[in-house]
Amino acid sequence: DTTISTVSFSPKVPAQRLDDAASVGIDSTAAIAPSVGSNDGNSRRSRSRSSKRKAKIRSAKREARVEAPPSLAAHLRRCPPARRVGAIAQWMKKHPNLVAVLSPEDAGASVATIPFSLDQIEAAKDVVAGMSKYGGVITCKHVVRIVKTCSPLVKVDIVQCMAPFVSDLANEESILAEFPSAYERAQVDRALNIRR
Repeated sequence: DTTISTVSFSPKVPAQRLDDAASVGIDSTAAIAPSVGSNDGNSRRSRSRSSKRKAKIRSAKREARVEAPPSLAAHLRRCPPARRVGAIAQWMKKHPNLVAVLSPEDAGASVATIPFSLDQIEAAKDVVAGMSKYGGVITCKHVVRIVKTCSPLVKVDIVQCMAPFVSDLANEESILAEFPSAYERAQVDRALNIRR
């Protein structure tokens, strides 16, 4: 009898505590008195539950947000200099759809991140090989941009390794314009004429 009236009297007091109080013979108001102080604990628990719920919602939103992959040049800048040449093939394997539409600017910026001139030749070979493998079109603009950003010591070598893959040889004058030396110009012209 007492238990039913006290449960309906104060819904915040657990029924088990009221049952214990009634069985011992304690007045129902005495059982309710400690529960007033425990409201702080209940409100803390409800606050922590709501903050956990908000944190879950925030993390779900973060996961749902699709982040664009970094460009090849940005990816290479994050890598240690000694590992950048190897990172080109890894990035291309991971993002083949981006390789197919690699811009001349990004190709040039990618080779420019390579600090050693001999490694720049390897980087240019990897860029060209990846673009041809994944359906990219290598134009004279790609060659010009890479030649402008690389070391002067390897410019002819880079053109020689890229020449077999260039699709628009009608624009070869833009490549030849990068070589003021008659000797270098003759070498580049010979490399481009191999395709014809």
